[in-house]
Amino acid sequence: MKNIFPFLRSGEFLFVVFLLLITNNRLNAQWVRTDGPYGGDIRCLTEIGKNIFAGTSRGGIFRSIDKGNNWILVDSGLPSTYINALITASRVTDSTYIFAGTQNGVFRSSNNGGNWIQVNSGLTDTQINALNFVSNGIGGSYLFAGSTNNGVFLSTNYGTSWNQVNTGLPNNATVYDFALIQKSGSTNIFVSIGGNGVFRSTNNGFSWSAVNSGLNDLYVYQLTVCDSTLFVGTLNSIFRSTNNGVSWETTNLPNYLLLSLAATRNRVFAGVLGGGLFSSTDNGVSWTAIYRELYGYDVNSLSVSDTDLYAGTMGGMFHSTNNGANWTAINRGLNASSIYALEKSGSNLFAGCYNGVSLSTNNGENWTAQQLSIPGWNNELTGFLVHSLAVSQTSLFAGTNGGGILRSRDNGANWTPVNTGITQSDITCQVVIPASGGTGGTIIFAGTSKGIYRSTNDGDTWAAINSGLTTSIISDLAISGSNLYAASVNAGVFRSTNNGDNWTAINTGLTTLTTYSIITSGGYLFAGTDGRGIFRSTNDGKSWTAINTGLTSYIVYELMAIGTNIFAGTNGGVFYSSNNGTSWVGSGLMNTTVTAFAVNDTNIFVGTAGSGVWRRPLSEMITGVENNQTRIPNGFALEQNYPNPFNPSTVIRYHLSVISNVKLSIYDILGKEIAVLVAGKQNTGTHQAQWNAENLPSGVYFYRLQAGSFVETKKLVLLR
Repeated sequence: MKNIFPFLRSGEFLFVVFLLLITNNRLNAQWVRTDGPYGGDIRCLTEIGKNIFAGTSRGGIFRSIDKGNNWILVDSGLPSTYINALITASRVTDSTYIFAGTQNGVFRSSNNGGNWIQVNSGLTDTQINALNFVSNGIGGSYLFAGSTNNGVFLSTNYGTSWNQVNTGLPNNATVYDFALIQKSGSTNIFVSIGGNGVFRSTNNGFSWSAVNSGLNDLYVYQLTVCDSTLFVGTLNSIFRSTNNGVSWETTNLPNYLLLSLAATRNRVFAGVLGGGLFSSTDNGVSWTAIYRELYGYDVNSLSVSDTDLYAGTMGGMFHSTNNGANWTAINRGLNASSIYALEKSGSNLFAGCYNGVSLSTNNGENWTAQQLSIPGWNNELTGFLVHSLAVSQTSLFAGTNGGGILRSRDNGANWTPVNTGITQSDITCQVVIPASGGTGGTIIFAGTSKGIYRSTNDGDTWAAINSGLTTSIISDLAISGSNLYAASVNAGVFRSTNNGDNWTAINTGLTTLTTYSIITSGGYLFAGTDGRGIFRSTNDGKSWTAINTGLTSYIVYELMAIGTNIFAGTNGGVFYSSNNGTSWVGSGLMNTTVTAFAVNDTNIFVGTAGSGVWRRPLSEMITGVENNQTRIPNGFALEQNYPNPFNPSTVIRYHLSVISNVKLSIYDILGKEIAVLVAGKQNTGTHQAQWNAENLPSGVYFYRLQAGSFVETKKLVLLR
């Protein structure tokens, strides 16, 4: 089974979307979150003594008390799953608060995350991107919150009430980060404002002044302090100031898109997009790459404590005790993974994740990561984003993003690349059918971002079968009798009656040509689309009719059929039809993006974007469905473009939780803006833009979404 939701990230991740907590208690009781697979998109980190807290982009907050070896979810009272900022604040009573900045304001915990309460009194903008705490050492405290559209707020009573403190700041300022330098009895607080550079306050935020001399890029996203040197990160540069921001000079970090900064007293760390981590021991004069296990991971957040360095990435948490020379994954209990594919084989349930394949042999009670090391690659690189999974007799096939197809004949313990004849390494979907002639063999079809391939010898060799296809971007495959169907991006649905030798477009009645999923059931053909819901054909695809009665979420990533029962995985949960799609009802997880299905005799499993795998008894699912409620996104998200790699066009999707001024831009490898796809105000909801790179050379490019204070950048590859 496949999943055409390539987030992630390079990931990033990632194809993306935003997950909210379930608000209906009955629905929450019906669906059970399985224990894994472990990992997730880590956005922020903070520490209290031996407690480490990790805020994720879609899965809430997790806590570890043993240096990350084990994690537990700590979200009681926390309705928001998208965590932008975490900070600790010590009180004169020797106790400590933890504050979380979210899309729903600020939340406070006084018991190490055991419970959270909302503390928004006085906040006129509850989309909080950054937090900072200042203590004067004699009982005075200043808690700062940076917002999306209304600048800086200050609380002097640990969040009980807030006041806006924007004197000297631009109107409607978007805050990205804070930094603090306390030395020789003086306190300097710094804030980065989108498009306006850095501002400093010397009176605890009551007034601010711009400090941008020498700062030739005013889009500053990260701030950190190394001893008394202030470092700021822009889109692709790091600047430093040794005089509290009076003047700036650039450092010598190579051209990378910067995601995070952290520092000890004598070392600065910079996390970058897709390239791991760099460190400097001479205030940025020179940088050393400390890739190894982190290479290929987007390092979104960093935290330093004594000799321990923690990196939060799109693929989970990593820990180093030697300044980043070596890293260990620490994800046990960190149940915030995005799932791209699910496949059942006997008693084994396999999940395709951002960093490989995970296996459960007990209906999701436990999961084990199955390493995808490839001969000839760096042996440290054991994680590939797995888009699709398929079983053919005793073989398991994993379709990856960048590694082609891997085959395992021992339930995922060992893997072998099987790409002879395949010229495209991004595998989006797979389907297996019995071979003709009663030989007992199978034919395997693989959809890629450059067409379809076929293997008749268990993947040993492949042949391209694209005659009649007017697009190379294949999103799903299905089989019914002698008919083979292919869903595609931008060209609709195709049918072959001769095992793929020739294809014919069958799109009459489809009101969109972007189709993500296709299945057959009982003589019916169903197609899930991007924004237009579900279509059904009763004549092998000759004509289509929309069947959206009761459906309130219209981006359909996955479909599954059990007899006349059809299940749809959407950007707004699971929907179910008992009458071949004539009508639909919501069946739980209604604020979750559902990306994959699997089923056994007793349970149905769903893979999600950011909250792992969920399970529910199949009988309950079919007989006890719930009425759904309309939901809007509870945060911002930028999905991974699809296809990726691409030639010459690709689609970029993003989600807005509020009306926002949006800019979606394309950059080349040197950081030069080469195209602006979107510029202007857009409504709440899901949007997409298409980029055609027909006149550009092959290579790595980047796309960047700015929506209010939300900024995210992802990598895309043009491959001709």
